Amino acid sequence: MIADRQVSTMAQAYLEEYVLHRYKTLTTARARVEHLRGSFGGWRAEAITPDSIREYQKHRREAGAEASTVNRETSGLSRMFQLAIHRGQLERMPLFPKRLEENLRRRTCETGHSFRFVFAWRSSRSRNRRIL
Repeated sequence: MIADRQVSTMAQAYLEEYVLHRYKTLTTARARVEHLRGSFGGWRAEAITPDSIREYQKHRREAGAEASTVNRETSGLSRMFQLAIHRGQLERMPLFPKRLEENLRRRTCETGHSFRFVFAWRSSRSRNRRIL
């Protein structure tokens, strides 16, 4: 069935999965799907390649989206393919490019503060071991 192999149909199945399982992040999933539909909505699933996914990632980053947002969107696309395979609508999916590197939050603290933090962390771990 040609219609079943279109990305827009896969996106609908992805959202139905969120409703079925009552995931609390349905609103953000819808936003992810809208971005994906904007780029891949009329495409057949077989036409999506690792290069087209990489171009999507590049386009989204140039549009100002954070790496973590783009990673979640491409993870959503990957899940769409997995659902289509599970339903027997596809036999395989493209290899997805490596995730984009995310900005890591780094904090520095003064020596005394870091010592107190490490000490508190170690003592909390030892208490947890005794309880178990």
